[in-house]
Amino acid sequence: MKLLLTMVLMTLERSISKSMQRVALVAMITVILCSVALAQEPQGNEIFKRFSDDAASFFAPISGRLIKVSDTEGMIDIGSAEGVRKGMRLKVFREGEVFHHPVTGEALGKIETEIGTVEVSEIEAGRSSVRFLNGSAKPNDRVRISKGSLKMLFYQGRSVEWTVGDSLFRNFKTSERFEIVETKEDEEEVNAMLRETARIGAVFGLYIRQLKENGKDILAVSMYHPDGTMFYESSIELTKELLNELKFGFAFLKDIDTSLQSLFDVSSSAEMMVSCDVDNDGTQELIMAVKGGVDILRVGVDLEPVHSRKVDRLSDVVWMQCMDIDNDREPEILLVLDIGGGTDRGRTDDEAVGITPYTDRGFYSEIMELNEGRLESVYRTSGFMRAIDGKLYYQAYDENKGISGRVFVMEKGEGWVKDRIFQTPLGANLYDFTPVLIEGVTGNILIDDSGRINVYNDDGVRVWQSDFKTGFLKAYKIEKPASVDEEEWWFIKDRVVPFGGRYIMMKRELASEALPGIGYKDSRIIGLRISGGSVEEETILDDLSGTIIDFVIINDKIAVLTRPYMGINFKNIIKGKNPFNRRLYIYPFK
Repeated sequence: MKLLLTMVLMTLERSISKSMQRVALVAMITVILCSVALAQEPQGNEIFKRFSDDAASFFAPISGRLIKVSDTEGMIDIGSAEGVRKGMRLKVFREGEVFHHPVTGEALGKIETEIGTVEVSEIEAGRSSVRFLNGSAKPNDRVRISKGSLKMLFYQGRSVEWTVGDSLFRNFKTSERFEIVETKEDEEEVNAMLRETARIGAVFGLYIRQLKENGKDILAVSMYHPDGTMFYESSIELTKELLNELKFGFAFLKDIDTSLQSLFDVSSSAEMMVSCDVDNDGTQELIMAVKGGVDILRVGVDLEPVHSRKVDRLSDVVWMQCMDIDNDREPEILLVLDIGGGTDRGRTDDEAVGITPYTDRGFYSEIMELNEGRLESVYRTSGFMRAIDGKLYYQAYDENKGISGRVFVMEKGEGWVKDRIFQTPLGANLYDFTPVLIEGVTGNILIDDSGRINVYNDDGVRVWQSDFKTGFLKAYKIEKPASVDEEEWWFIKDRVVPFGGRYIMMKRELASEALPGIGYKDSRIIGLRISGGSVEEETILDDLSGTIIDFVIINDKIAVLTRPYMGINFKNIIKGKNPFNRRLYIYPFK
């Protein structure tokens, strides 16, 4: 590289002016660096390749026979020379009658019946000891791992840096042996990974964590069968050089393919969106709150309605989530609603949360789940709720302060009851903060009432503050006597979504500081990369028409809900369509 740059400089000095030299030199260096970055995979990919190779070796197509059977153990006629590995699992087949071609009568093979499964316990050069996991067998029965694509779970703990996880993921993705399924779950806990492995019907789960050992960053990789048996474990040191190389190598990659955008007109009352696998079929659905109810949609060429439920007096959704809140392996939908004035909140559980319904403005939380194809309400209470890392939290509503008071961790019994007080970071309200990982330790992103984004470390020290304000769509004025001139507001802050090693959020810029009600002149999706005291902002999506209301990541796509500038889409008037409809943009990830 140094020699190449020297030759470039010598050529430039002989041929063009100094001012042109500078311009040409910058352009040439940029081209060279980009070419190197794009032409060469980072060395880290080669280092991580051994993990995908090791995984593939446990599921390589292989065939042999049982030569000895004794109770729950046996021996097969293939070993290390044929690629057998300890922990490998093979299906057992018994051969039946020969079957023939119906016309020529030619013998085509023997009918086989699957009768069990064995796991390799010891290996020699030309034979291996096995134990029976299920079924029974006798000598001369066949054992085999068949060809074809196998479903695996890629489970990445929140401690793993995005570039590290992405490098490993890409190595597995290039293998034609595996059909990779990712998950939004990121608990640093093996049982959570095993539950997901069983739920999706994967043949194994890959569990990766990033650890600190003696001051060094270590990537720990382990592989588990669905029954919890670990058959592979290995680790490597993530040196600073390797981490920097990975970050440089992926700096030129684009995450979203804007050329394959899908666009849908949706209801003018569309409020918020979330995504999750509501019916446990292995594919996430899009869940959209609209006036009067909740719609569950399957995203494809069109938006296909799957389920819906009416919600009485639904006027404003202030919070929405979908996850397994009560650890029953079934996802729940959490809605937090503003139903305006009056006391008719439907059924509340005030004894469980210790609240008295107010007569002025009503906010309540509702939990719904899918039951035999119907979306049903399973719990309601006044006040505010939020799920974080699979736990449910509660905070009360005060008509003079808005969201207010202590935050409680809720426990599931016969309904939901308070368990203990939860100390929020820096006294923040329930929707103000998002836990983040900073060098292996939990910190927080906190959005203040001015709209600025703040990053705090585990000691509560602010390490970064944005130079912009995000703007809020959920702002509520506190009613005061006419004699009081000063206005006070309280806010529900936008969601911050961890994804791909970044923390993704909405960024809006007011069209007019003097007239905040007319909307935003610019709104976009941004991501924050956090590494120690360094925070890097990057634009994920911009150039979207109108104001971004909400966004959600669904399967391998990102969906963005927008409303027209000043609330009216003038192009729709010309087309004879509803000018107040909102737009849903859907982009695939590359």
